[in-house]
Amino acid sequence: MFISELLIKKRIIILFLLLQCLFLHAQDHGLKKIAILETVDKENSVPYGIKLMVRSKLTAAITATPGYEGYDRVDVGSILGEHEFQRTGLVSEKDIKRLGEMTGAEYILIPELAKLDQKHILIVAKILNVETAKVDKAANIQTATDVESMDEACRDLSSRLLGIHRGKTITL
Repeated sequence: MFISELLIKKRIIILFLLLQCLFLHAQDHGLKKIAILETVDKENSVPYGIKLMVRSKLTAAITATPGYEGYDRVDVGSILGEHEFQRTGLVSEKDIKRLGEMTGAEYILIPELAKLDQKHILIVAKILNVETAKVDKAANIQTATDVESMDEACRDLSSRLLGIHRGKTITL
C-alpha cells in the first residue's frame, strides 16, 4: 500500500508540473515579441537624447498594447559593427534571423530619424519578420521635438505599425 501511495503522489506531482508548463506556454502563446533596434540617423543630425526618447517611447507604446511585448536596445554590435549599422541602417537577412534567435523575438522594429528643421523630425519605422526578413509593416510620422508631441507621435506610430485603428486590431 505504501508503494502505491508513493506512485500516486509522484504521478500527481508530474501531472501538476506538466499542467503548469502547459499553462505557462499558453500564456506566452499569441504574444508577439518585437525587438526595437537602435534608432538610425543616417545624417547624424539628431541629438542622442531624441533618439533615445523615440526608441523608449516606441518600446513603451508597443509593450502597453495588449498582445505585444517590446524589447528595447538590442545589442546590434554583437552581430555587426555598431558604427556601420548607425551610419547605414542596413541589416542583412542573415543578421535579422540572428537577431531573432538572440532575442527570442518574432519581429524587429527599425526606427529611423531625420531632422526636418530645428524643432521637427521625421520618424520612419519598419517591422521586419525575423523568419522571412521581409517588411511586415511600415509607417512614418512628422513631429515636433518637444516631449508631449513626441510621446503622442510615438503612440500614433506604434498604433499604425501594429494595425490598431479605432479599437480594432489587425494582426501581423
